[in-house]
Amino acid sequence: MNKINDDNRVKAVALAHGAFGTLNGKTANGVILYEEEGRYNVLAIIDRAKAGEDAGEVLGIGTRGIPIVESFEKALKLKPEALILGVAPPGGKLPDEWRENIKSAIKNGMDIINGLHQFLNDDPEFAELAKEYGVRLVDNRRPPENLVLANGECRSWKVPVVAVLSTDAACGKHVSIMEFMRSAKKAGYNPGFVATGQSAMLLQNDAEAVVDAIPIDFAAGEVERLTKQSIEKGRQIIFVEGQGSLSHPAYGPDSMAVLYGCWPAATIL
Repeated sequence: MNKINDDNRVKAVALAHGAFGTLNGKTANGVILYEEEGRYNVLAIIDRAKAGEDAGEVLGIGTRGIPIVESFEKALKLKPEALILGVAPPGGKLPDEWRENIKSAIKNGMDIINGLHQFLNDDPEFAELAKEYGVRLVDNRRPPENLVLANGECRSWKVPVVAVLSTDAACGKHVSIMEFMRSAKKAGYNPGFVATGQSAMLLQNDAEAVVDAIPIDFAAGEVERLTKQSIEKGRQIIFVEGQGSLSHPAYGPDSMAVLYGCWPAATIL
């Protein structure tokens, strides 16, 4: 399937050195796998390890016309408007080697789309540069304002809610949901998608927040609020993205928050 070029979405490139096509590169992988459902018109992937290849070919979906380039300087020639940080390393810390690329992107008038736990707006150097050049630092993991506690109203919803879970992080939950969404639409349903992770937020969805960045007392309440937003759009079935897994020593609380917040009629593991 060829890439769609004639759209009005923000033109972006994704930084994914050494990770594109791997589990840690899930953010960059997702914006290519589901580019048509994405919020960005992705022009290129930056990954020196796979430079010269086609992004779609690397992911096994055929030629997409989206090149993988070896450096940010090469990507800049495509005149992108945003830089997506396309890797989700354990702990969500910004790799030191990316700082120069981010600064160059800001100086070239590009917004930075960041899904890491480390917020760019809290970095004085980045914040000052962004203000000087009039660009946005989009920290997708920043918790939303006006958080609320769950009130249990999810237990009385009539619309079927399906939680898509897994046995670990970074193993395909949001990718699975995108396939379920496509299949549901083909079958004539009007499905909804609640995104609870930073990678899924770059794709079209009904409601979104990064659950693992929300104080635990409010996490279930936020999932409940997001799911309600999807219901109010008149969806016939709603897929809610899980986080981590119940049995994971680090991510178990995130998974519990999703389950308590959406109170699913069914789960897919």
